[in-house]
Amino acid sequence: MSAAGTMVANLKELAPIALELVNVGASLAGLILVVGGLMKFVTHAKYGDQQVRIATPVMWLLSGIMLWNLGAAATTALQTVFGDATTTQNLLGYTPSASMTQEGAEMLDALVMVVRLVGYFFFVSGWFSMRNVGAVGQGGGNDAFRSGIYKIGAGACAINIVETVNLVSSFIGFGNVL
Repeated sequence: MSAAGTMVANLKELAPIALELVNVGASLAGLILVVGGLMKFVTHAKYGDQQVRIATPVMWLLSGIMLWNLGAAATTALQTVFGDATTTQNLLGYTPSASMTQEGAEMLDALVMVVRLVGYFFFVSGWFSMRNVGAVGQGGGNDAFRSGIYKIGAGACAINIVETVNLVSSFIGFGNVL
């Protein structure tokens, strides 16, 4: 087996573990955001809008809930973009071309796994950014919303990279390429 083949085999073995690590990290971040959101509600109840606008704890809670249950949140985003048949459990795979070597097909499979992993990271990062939508000052409001929505959308497209590539190539006129 070549060095590239060994690298691909190791990558395919580690990708599910890395995805599980992202899920655990997202759940922990979600728990922290929910607790922080509840504390911000208490602050709002004591001091009103002078210290914390009501949108801040609401967005903290929403972001925390979405991160806590990453699978359902990602499925919701995927169904919004690609239709009801798409979930995180039945992501589309690609069919390698007959002219592609076995090693090339394995490398493409590993690349799809890495892009999906990066997609989950961006999806989590987007929801973490959304917590600042209600904040006043730098990094809050419209900038946080824009940043969060871009990351969530890009993450959803990267999680289902095969359908995203086929959608773009069909739009351009090449048909399904993966």
